[in-house]
Order: sequence, then structure tokens, then C-alpha cells
Amino acid sequence: MINRSVVPVRDIVLAAAEQARVPIEEHRHRLRIMLPPDDAAGGLRVEGDSARLIQVLSNLLNNAARYTDRGGEIRLEVMPGRDEIAIAVVDNGIGIDADALPRVFEGVGPATPLAGREAESGRSGLGVGLLLAHRLVTLHGGRMAVESEGPGKGSCFTVHLPRHHAQDAA
Repeated sequence: MINRSVVPVRDIVLAAAEQARVPIEEHRHRLRIMLPPDDAAGGLRVEGDSARLIQVLSNLLNNAARYTDRGGEIRLEVMPGRDEIAIAVVDNGIGIDADALPRVFEGVGPATPLAGREAESGRSGLGVGLLLAHRLVTLHGGRMAVESEGPGKGSCFTVHLPRHHAQDAA
């Protein structure tokens, strides 16, 4: 069940970063949070379930921490558009094989997106987190995208959510 309310994107991003703080610190990663300069007061908003959106972003951050070698870089970036807000989690981790990209959100088998390389690195998983994240974003009227230039070149997971405009509520 989705409990909808109007929530500041800033609050979701900061709460997700806090939830993922432990694995990020354990792996000694550097996390950069990039909010638009004009959002100092948290004016960018979406309509949705704050707890579920935090869950989505913290899952992406946890995956980035897990699949990035010790001391890596993770960026959490908010990019506002006219009708949507994109929130990207970018890492310089192990990357995703090109042929696996279309199946990333299917959640079938162990860590499908990594096409077998996760087992040799000891970082395997069931891929259920990405499936759940994808479904939660879809329930919010949004979409998810993934990009990677291939093995060893990191990945970028982007959540696109409809932007809430104050005048729409009136």
C-alpha cells in the first residue's frame, strides 16, 4: 500500500543517504550528495510514500556500496526537470555487462545484472531489491533506468518521478 503525501525530494535523499551510511562507511566509500542550488529550502517535491521512496534510494545506495571496490566513489544527484525529477545513484564499481542491462529489473536468479561476475567477487545477491525498487517507482507513476559502460566502469541507476507543482494542488 502506498501512503501518498507531498514530500520534499531533499528529505527523501538525505534520509536514504543516512540509511545507507553504515555500508558506505564500512567500505570507505566517498558519497557526494548533489542537490540543486535553488533547492536549499526543499522546494522540489513529489507526491508519494516517503518511506517507500527512501527504501528505493537506500537500496540503490546499498547496492552501489556493495558492488564498488573499497574506497570507491558514489554520487547521489537530484536533477529537476519541468515535469519530473530525476534522482541518480552513480558509482565507479564493477559495472554491468551490456547484454544484462535489459534484464536488470527482472529479479530472476542470483544478481542477474552482473552476469556471473558477482559470484567470483563474493558479492552475489538475489536481485530482488532492484525488482522491488522498480515496482515501487512504477506505483508512484515513475520509471527507472540503468546505464553502464560495461565491466569495471561503474553504473548509474536513475529514478524518474513526476514533479509535484504547488499550483497543481490548488
